[in-house]
Amino acid sequence: MKKALIGFVVLVLFLCPVMALHAQDNMGYGYPAGKGNEAASGEAMAADLVVARPIGFCALVLGTAVSIVATPFALVSGTTKNVYGRLVADPFNFTVTRPLGQGL
Repeated sequence: MKKALIGFVVLVLFLCPVMALHAQDNMGYGYPAGKGNEAASGEAMAADLVVARPIGFCALVLGTAVSIVATPFALVSGTTKNVYGRLVADPFNFTVTRPLGQGL
């Protein structure tokens, strides 16, 4: 159990700078100004915080693990950008950069 926890912490510390750079490059990704950016209701924000964000975080963690496994195959086929985008970037944007209560 201790080795798994240490491995998880090392993985998170390794990925945090990468995710921060990606978030900086994609601020507002998929959420243009104007239509759809009105203030969400309190119920939508609460549901997002309690249900959607934890699910998004789980999808991010699982997507990161799957992308690590899939990277050698993606390198051969030249689809590393697609693998990273679908398995890491999309869950990251859903969980971290999306406005609270929107996009549900």
